[in-house]
Amino acid sequence: MRDEVGVSEARTHWSRLLARAERGKRITITRRGLPIAMLMPIERHLSVSPRETIRRIKKFAEGHSLEGTTIRELIEEGRKY
Repeated sequence: MRDEVGVSEARTHWSRLLARAERGKRITITRRGLPIAMLMPIERHLSVSPRETIRRIKKFAEGHSLEGTTIRELIEEGRKY
């Protein structure tokens, strides 16, 4: 299989494409010859532990403020999308 496949071929060979991505390949999915999506492996070495994520959030929060916005307002705003 090549590194660029059409939508219909991607549907037909989805399992094979996933296996290739798992092995490190990037596959471009096209519609009428134009790229519309890319299937690629997740960079495992970029994953961060929950503890490190919390540390980063706390560090970010030190320099940022909600400026009076409540958590409830943030939740409601997030539900709009």
